[in-house]
Amino acid sequence: MQRILQFTMISVILVSCTLSIMYSSNTVLAGSPDDPQNENSSDTKLKVASGALTLFYLPVKATYAGLGAIVGGIGYVLGGGDEEMGQVVWTPTMKGTYFITPEHLRGDKPVQFFGKAESDTSQFELGRGKGLNKSPPP
Repeated sequence: MQRILQFTMISVILVSCTLSIMYSSNTVLAGSPDDPQNENSSDTKLKVASGALTLFYLPVKATYAGLGAIVGGIGYVLGGGDEEMGQVVWTPTMKGTYFITPEHLRGDKPVQFFGKAESDTSQFELGRGKGLNKSPPP
Protein backbone atom coordinates (compact mmCIF):
# COMPACT_ATOMS: atom_id res chain seq x y z
CA MET A 1 0.00 0.00 0.00
CA GLN A 2 2.83 2.34 0.85
CA ARG A 3 4.50 1.66 -2.51
CA ILE A 4 1.29 2.58 -4.34
CA LEU A 5 1.09 5.86 -2.44
CA GLN A 6 4.73 6.65 -3.21
CA PHE A 7 4.25 5.81 -6.89
CA THR A 8 1.14 8.01 -7.02
CA MET A 9 2.90 10.98 -5.42
CA ILE A 10 5.92 10.65 -7.72
CA SER A 11 3.60 10.42 -10.73
CA VAL A 12 1.71 13.55 -9.67
CA ILE A 13 4.95 15.47 -9.20
CA LEU A 14 6.36 14.35 -12.55
CA VAL A 15 3.17 15.17 -14.45
CA SER A 16 2.92 18.53 -12.70
CA CYS A 17 6.50 19.43 -13.53
CA THR A 18 6.08 18.33 -17.14
CA LEU A 19 2.92 20.38 -17.58
CA SER A 20 4.56 23.35 -15.91
CA ILE A 21 7.61 23.19 -18.18
CA MET A 22 5.41 22.86 -21.26
CA TYR A 23 3.26 25.79 -20.16
CA SER A 24 6.19 28.01 -19.22
CA SER A 25 8.03 27.35 -22.48
CA ASN A 26 4.89 28.26 -24.45
CA THR A 27 4.50 31.40 -22.36
CA VAL A 28 8.09 32.49 -22.91
CA LEU A 29 8.04 31.70 -26.63
CA ALA A 30 4.79 33.59 -27.10
CA GLY A 31 6.45 36.78 -25.92
CA SER A 32 9.76 36.70 -27.76
CA PRO A 33 11.65 40.00 -27.83
CA ASP A 34 11.53 40.06 -31.66
CA ASP A 35 7.79 40.61 -31.53
CA PRO A 36 7.01 44.25 -32.45
CA GLN A 37 4.10 44.33 -29.99
CA ASN A 38 6.41 43.36 -27.16
CA GLU A 39 8.92 46.21 -27.06
CA ASN A 40 9.07 46.18 -23.31
CA SER A 41 11.37 43.59 -21.75
CA SER A 42 9.33 43.63 -18.53
CA ASP A 43 6.64 41.58 -20.28
CA THR A 44 9.21 38.91 -21.07
CA LYS A 45 10.47 39.01 -17.50
CA LEU A 46 6.93 38.58 -16.20
CA LYS A 47 6.40 35.60 -18.49
CA VAL A 48 9.62 33.95 -17.36
CA ALA A 49 8.79 34.66 -13.70
CA SER A 50 5.27 33.27 -14.09
CA GLY A 51 6.67 30.09 -15.64
CA ALA A 52 9.20 29.71 -12.83
CA LEU A 53 6.60 30.28 -10.13
CA THR A 54 4.30 27.77 -11.79
CA LEU A 55 7.03 25.14 -11.36
CA PHE A 56 6.56 25.42 -7.60
CA TYR A 57 2.86 26.27 -7.43
CA LEU A 58 1.44 23.62 -9.78
CA PRO A 59 2.63 20.51 -7.88
CA VAL A 60 1.16 21.86 -4.65
CA LYS A 61 -2.18 22.76 -6.28
CA ALA A 62 -2.34 19.45 -8.18
CA THR A 63 -1.68 17.45 -5.01
CA TYR A 64 -4.32 19.44 -3.13
CA ALA A 65 -6.83 18.91 -5.97
CA GLY A 66 -6.05 15.19 -6.14
CA LEU A 67 -6.59 14.74 -2.42
CA GLY A 68 -9.77 16.80 -2.66
CA ALA A 69 -11.03 14.55 -5.45
CA ILE A 70 -10.50 11.50 -3.26
CA VAL A 71 -12.09 13.01 -0.15
CA GLY A 72 -15.00 14.41 -2.19
CA GLY A 73 -15.52 10.98 -3.75
CA ILE A 74 -15.66 9.41 -0.31
CA GLY A 75 -18.19 12.06 0.76
CA TYR A 76 -20.22 11.36 -2.36
CA VAL A 77 -20.31 7.61 -1.66
CA LEU A 78 -21.02 8.01 2.06
CA GLY A 79 -23.70 10.59 1.25
CA GLY A 80 -25.64 7.98 -0.74
CA GLY A 81 -24.77 9.44 -4.14
CA ASP A 82 -25.68 13.00 -3.15
CA GLU A 83 -23.67 15.12 -5.60
CA GLU A 84 -23.88 18.21 -3.41
CA MET A 85 -22.05 16.32 -0.68
CA GLY A 86 -19.10 15.82 -3.00
CA GLN A 87 -19.29 19.35 -4.41
CA VAL A 88 -18.68 20.81 -0.95
CA VAL A 89 -15.16 19.38 -1.17
CA TRP A 90 -14.63 19.31 -4.95
CA THR A 91 -15.38 22.99 -5.56
CA PRO A 92 -12.76 24.54 -3.28
CA THR A 93 -10.13 21.90 -3.96
CA MET A 94 -10.38 21.23 -7.69
CA LYS A 95 -11.34 24.65 -9.04
CA GLY A 96 -9.16 27.70 -8.92
CA THR A 97 -5.85 28.75 -10.43
CA TYR A 98 -3.46 26.04 -11.65
CA PHE A 99 -0.96 28.17 -13.62
CA ILE A 100 0.57 31.48 -12.59
CA THR A 101 0.33 33.93 -15.49
CA PRO A 102 1.71 37.44 -16.06
CA GLU A 103 -1.79 38.78 -15.32
CA HIS A 104 -1.52 37.30 -11.82
CA LEU A 105 1.88 38.91 -11.27
CA ARG A 106 0.63 42.31 -12.48
CA GLY A 107 -2.35 42.07 -10.12
CA ASP A 108 -4.90 42.12 -12.94
CA LYS A 109 -6.22 38.68 -11.98
CA PRO A 110 -6.29 37.11 -8.49
CA VAL A 111 -4.61 33.78 -7.75
CA GLN A 112 -7.32 31.54 -6.34
CA PHE A 113 -5.81 28.54 -4.59
CA PHE A 114 -9.25 27.69 -3.22
CA GLY A 115 -11.78 27.54 -6.04
CA LYS A 116 -15.17 29.17 -6.02
CA ALA A 117 -18.48 28.00 -7.43
CA GLU A 118 -19.59 29.55 -10.72
CA SER A 119 -22.45 31.32 -8.98
CA ASP A 120 -21.78 32.65 -5.52
CA THR A 121 -25.50 33.24 -4.97
CA SER A 122 -26.02 29.92 -3.19
CA GLN A 123 -24.21 28.59 -0.17
CA PHE A 124 -24.07 25.07 1.12
CA GLU A 125 -24.60 24.18 4.72
CA LEU A 126 -25.19 20.96 6.57
CA GLY A 127 -28.85 20.35 7.20
CA ARG A 128 -30.73 18.07 9.53
CA GLY A 129 -32.41 16.21 6.71
CA LYS A 130 -30.86 13.98 4.14
CA GLY A 131 -27.54 15.25 2.76
CA LEU A 132 -26.98 18.94 2.28
CA ASN A 133 -29.52 21.70 1.98
CA LYS A 134 -29.03 24.86 0.00
CA SER A 135 -29.66 27.94 2.02
CA PRO A 136 -31.10 31.06 0.42
CA PRO A 137 -28.67 33.89 -0.22
CA PRO A 138 -28.47 36.46 2.60
